[in-house]
Amino acid sequence: MTENATYVSLTDILPSSTPSVVTIPFYSQGTLFTAEEAPRALLTLLPAGSMRFRWNEVNANRVSVFNRLIHSPHRLFSIELIHSHTVFSIDKKTDLNGIQGDGFMTSDTACVPVITAADCMPIYLYNPKDFCFGVLHSGWKGTGIVSSALELARNRYGTKNEDFLVILGPHIQSCCYTVDDERAHYFTKTFTPSCIAPDTNGINHLSLAETNISLLEKEGVQAGNIVCFTDCTSCSTLEGKPYLGSFRRETAGLDSSLSAEEKSLKFTPMAAFMYMK
Repeated sequence: MTENATYVSLTDILPSSTPSVVTIPFYSQGTLFTAEEAPRALLTLLPAGSMRFRWNEVNANRVSVFNRLIHSPHRLFSIELIHSHTVFSIDKKTDLNGIQGDGFMTSDTACVPVITAADCMPIYLYNPKDFCFGVLHSGWKGTGIVSSALELARNRYGTKNEDFLVILGPHIQSCCYTVDDERAHYFTKTFTPSCIAPDTNGINHLSLAETNISLLEKEGVQAGNIVCFTDCTSCSTLEGKPYLGSFRRETAGLDSSLSAEEKSLKFTPMAAFMYMK
């Protein structure tokens, strides 16, 4: 693992019974960041149920969960994911109806940016100096979106990358994320050789954590301001039971004739969001 970033597990902060939602801490210079004026980074867990979002659907469970969590004058901003590098700058009056992309940045404390993830990496960004925050969805196709978000923040909010605090949330870890030679070659050439580790059978294991930490450090984000969660969405358990949504785990064994859309109804997307009380 890359040195100096902080590595922690949700199991270190979760109670013995899994809650519906958990607050994930930022770190600054390797220590817990506890400023009261900071936005909260949150993640729904399996007990919350599916947080799936599509513009042409109404997810009653998602609506119910957020009605309990978010209250006026805050406004929820959702996005239909497309595994891209597309990040939007938003404020309370922004009209994003029908938009597609994979992340939000804002300086408006009334905004509650939300993405979903279930093996892909949720990334939370917060700049306490120039005050902006955001959340991103980063799967293998969208790896590099964090660079797009930092560029947007520089142009829109006048930030410096060195001032950002970053959370790399729970995602499928290298223990369960195997890739073919073509994808392994793409990642080692495009990002960093350390993100691929072949096992004794020659199978390539991809670390999204190593990839994104390398990207962040190249962008000038201080390693001590990065915290990476080591929980694996595919295989981690708490008291013998999974607590994270996972496409790979929850769709394993399904009939191979099912379409991608049919499979998308069989797993539990989690909501990653930021909320300024």
